[in-house]
Amino acid sequence: MSHSFYLKPIPQLDVAKVMAATGYNDVRFVEGYPQPQADAWPQGLTYVYRDEVSARALEVDYSDEVLQVRIFAASSPDDYRLALKLVEAVASLHGTRIEPEDNEEMTLPDFQAAYGEAWLKDHCKSCLAAILQSYTRNPESSIKLSGVNRTMELGKRVFTQMTQDKSRVAQEFFARLKKLNYFDKEDVYQATIIVLGNKQGDRNVRLSTYTEGVPTLFVDKNTLITLVSDADLSRNDDERKQQFVPLHELARMIGERAQWISENVLLAPGLSGDEWQRLQRHAAEIAVDDMFEYGFDPHNDPFAEAGQAAAAGPLSDDDIKLLAYAPIAVFCIVAAADGSIDKKEVKAFQVELLKGIITDSELMQKVMVHVVSDFEGMIGAFLKQEVDAKEKLEQILRVLDGKLSAEESHKFKVSMLSIGKSVAEASGGFLGMFGSKISKEEKRALVGLAMFLGLAGE
Repeated sequence: MSHSFYLKPIPQLDVAKVMAATGYNDVRFVEGYPQPQADAWPQGLTYVYRDEVSARALEVDYSDEVLQVRIFAASSPDDYRLALKLVEAVASLHGTRIEPEDNEEMTLPDFQAAYGEAWLKDHCKSCLAAILQSYTRNPESSIKLSGVNRTMELGKRVFTQMTQDKSRVAQEFFARLKKLNYFDKEDVYQATIIVLGNKQGDRNVRLSTYTEGVPTLFVDKNTLITLVSDADLSRNDDERKQQFVPLHELARMIGERAQWISENVLLAPGLSGDEWQRLQRHAAEIAVDDMFEYGFDPHNDPFAEAGQAAAAGPLSDDDIKLLAYAPIAVFCIVAAADGSIDKKEVKAFQVELLKGIITDSELMQKVMVHVVSDFEGMIGAFLKQEVDAKEKLEQILRVLDGKLSAEESHKFKVSMLSIGKSVAEASGGFLGMFGSKISKEEKRALVGLAMFLGLAGE
């Protein structure tokens, strides 16, 4: 569901000239990826965005004098405009033609005529509709969409709120994604979560504070909220009567002004005066009597931090052997989407693995050693149907989510999806035998894989 434009040959790319030609002065490179050096555009994959404007970053791949500008699904109209301006700027500076993924190579004037405001609005709308439709087909699940700074989880809470007015679904979606990206640049208090334990040591509870007049961002991990008024601030703990309400109940009491900007992230407005007093009265009616009853077993924390999950210990040899099946399972699912897998495809896949996979995941690089050394045995198990690819992926996902940090798990999943896309992509790509267009069956397989990995829209 992404969309790419290609320009070549581009022997060199000066960042200052390109940015000046776009007309934007707020374009930034995402940290953690290659940055410009001496005003030269970085080689390889990098990501750019407009600060406090973009919802999702653009992916830019500059390699071997070829520039690829890629727009992710669920990107905002502003993200599309940045992509088109960037393509136009490079084409104008270098006098090159432009090759859209869905069209023939064309001149800059033809490109501007075909890919203007009407195209971007239609493409943006259809891609977002596809994402939302994917969710409605499986409403008990959620879809994760990486923004410029943070990842949005689209689930029941977010979907229900933003679809109240059917005519404003797109505006509500992008408003939430932007707030999630840039809330730290607004006058919003990020609530601290405090974990308390009972005297017996068998129950813990998470608490956060909502203070009168203070816009507050909460993270819901079965969090209880205590309301603190201006008057409470002048009282000592013995004089203050504390009331605890679950975060989801706080959101319900506040109403539409409390926004779920991600499935477990709530932005609550700063209430004061009569509004605050009404909220306190309603909170008193539903307050939790025993906060520890609402809590959790400290030895079975459903919201353990990624670091805590990883603390269970390093990956075992069996874990590594299991993860080594990931590239092959992905290949089998995508390559078999529009028919059976023949020997030529298998051989071509093996050759590409021997050349090496470019990935940011150190773990993927590590498991590739096992894949290459036992390729025939491993893929043979799939082809003989001794191993089911989907079942194997479910086992792999449990290890990724249960034993790795969120960052490393995400990198490994992105690498898996990248392999799947490469299998299905254009002639001259990964296998060089699938033609210039990805089949409908392969597209469905890729969408299913992305949803399974929690990477829909990437």
